[in-house]
Formats: sequence, C-alpha cells, structure tokens
Amino acid sequence: MVSNFRVRDVAAGGEGAPLVPLADWWLFRSPDESRVLLNLGGMANVTYLPKGGALDQVLAFDTGPGNAVLDALMSLRTRGAERHDAGGKAAARGTVSQTLISELLSDPFFAQPPPRSTGREHYGEHYAVTLRELGHTMGLSDDDVLATAVELTAVTVADAISRFLAPRGGVDAVYASGGGVENVTLMRAIGRRVAPVRIEKLDALDVPPSAKEAIAFAFLAHQTLCGLPGNVPSATGAARPAVLGEITPGA
Repeated sequence: MVSNFRVRDVAAGGEGAPLVPLADWWLFRSPDESRVLLNLGGMANVTYLPKGGALDQVLAFDTGPGNAVLDALMSLRTRGAERHDAGGKAAARGTVSQTLISELLSDPFFAQPPPRSTGREHYGEHYAVTLRELGHTMGLSDDDVLATAVELTAVTVADAISRFLAPRGGVDAVYASGGGVENVTLMRAIGRRVAPVRIEKLDALDVPPSAKEAIAFAFLAHQTLCGLPGNVPSATGAARPAVLGEITPGA
C-alpha cells in the first residue's frame, strides 16, 4: 500500500496539493484543445492543460468551496437527516442573494494567486454555520442560502479560470468530475458562468467522473513504486519534483 502522499511535496516547499495534476497531464492532455479539468469534490479545484503543453506548463489549484459547504448546509437544515442536496433540487428552489455573494467574495483566498490550496478547516461545517446564520439575518430561507452557496462555487470557479488560466493560452473546454457533477443546479450555474467555454462531464473523455480520483491515486502509487516523482512543482509550488508517499509492505 502507498499512502501519505502530501508530506514529501510539503518538505520540498510545496502546498502538498493538488495531487492529481500529473495524472491529469498523462491522461487528458491534448494537442488540439486547451482543457480545464474541474474536480467538484469537498473543495473545487482545477488543472489547466494548455494545448500541446509540456508538464512544466501545467497549473493546478483549489478554487474554493465545493460540496463540503453544500453538504454541511443540508445536514444543518435537516439536523443530519439529509447529507446532500440530491440533484441540487433544494438549491433550485432558492433565489441567489447577490448581496450575500458580494460579501462572501471579499474572502482574500479568492484573490490569492496560485499555487494555493484550502480545505474543510476553512470551507467546512464552521463556514456553513456562519453562512447560514448570516443568510437568516438577511431574511433568506434555507433554500436561498443553499442557492447562494451553489452560486459562490460557480462564481469562484469561473473567476479562477478567467483570471488565472485563460490568459495563459485560452480555454477551449472544461471537463468536470467528482460528486458535484450530479448536482444539476451546480453544473448549470458553472456552465452559465464559464460560457462561452463549454463544460462537459468527464465521460466525454471516456472516464467516469466518479472514477477519476481513484485512477489518479493508483497512478501516483505506481509512480512511487517505480521511484518516480508524483508531484508537479508548477502546481504545488514545490522547489523540485519529489517521489511521493510511504510504502507499507503487505498492506
């Protein structure tokens, strides 16, 4: 078994994340199309693969909150009875508060240039509690708060693409994976925000969206077992390529 992938990248001066860009480059780069691989997991993150680009041209980073905040909001409103907004139906009933969106976008993380990463310590349950309370003081319903949280993810994904990726050579398409692709409201919001760039599920590249992370980490484990680097310094900010992970025999 190979585990604990982040530590050696951090030791080399990197963020320890994102970890999937090497697999993204090997599996999904194209000589004809500049692609953004969007992962809608607990956090939302992107990998930029410029058309015909070399590995050192890859850029990847977290854009901000993804499913973690949405799931926490559903759990709060139902007292744990529901852990996610199936299909985005509750968010679809709500109305986005532009006032609240503007306040949330003042978070300095969103303006921070890559390399950057974040996690549930920033955009997790505590953030959801604060967001919900703030929304209620503004007279918003739970559906409105959820709709606003969905729009926050869409806005920050689109802004990251236009601000940090498009200037590097344009973006032809966005391919999405992770649990968030099942949230129809979220996917529509992102599609609206990134237009005219098209957005598709990763199925379009013959990989099921739910399988991408497992494939990526299997690839990283292979790199480790072969004594080959698994990080991408241009993505994590590490000073050098590093062999990642710890090998546990017999596990």
